Amino acid sequence: MNFLSRLKILPRWIIASLDSLILYHCALFGYLVRFNFELELIEQYDAFAGSFTFMIGGLLVMQNTRSYEGIVRHTGFRDGSNIFKTVLINFILFLFLNFFHGSFLNDKFLLPTSVLIVASLYPSDELHLDGLCFMS
Repeated sequence: MNFLSRLKILPRWIIASLDSLILYHCALFGYLVRFNFELELIEQYDAFAGSFTFMIGGLLVMQNTRSYEGIVRHTGFRDGSNIFKTVLINFILFLFLNFFHGSFLNDKFLLPTSVLIVASLYPSDELHLDGLCFMS
């Protein structure tokens, strides 16, 4: 563990991993709030698979927007707007996927819309705080 004390800048893969865990937990929190912490309903709607799907979508969007780059050194308005853009693109992506999945495949939504709203509002604050925590 001595190498951790010598690190000046956190590697990008650690930041991307932390951000993906935050996205997963935000989606899981969205399911908990949506279904009033009733575990039977959460299991019925397969919250773990939905949260994992939201996390994977977020990782793909993060890869495209490169929101994990420079966040430790330059945390400020620019990174905050980049994180907001990433979360907004992820929200729109899942909104279209839900529409396509529900309308054309006649299947249930990938994520309920209320879960998608909660899961998209929460990470913009969390991801920005993640960058601020590692700044010092």
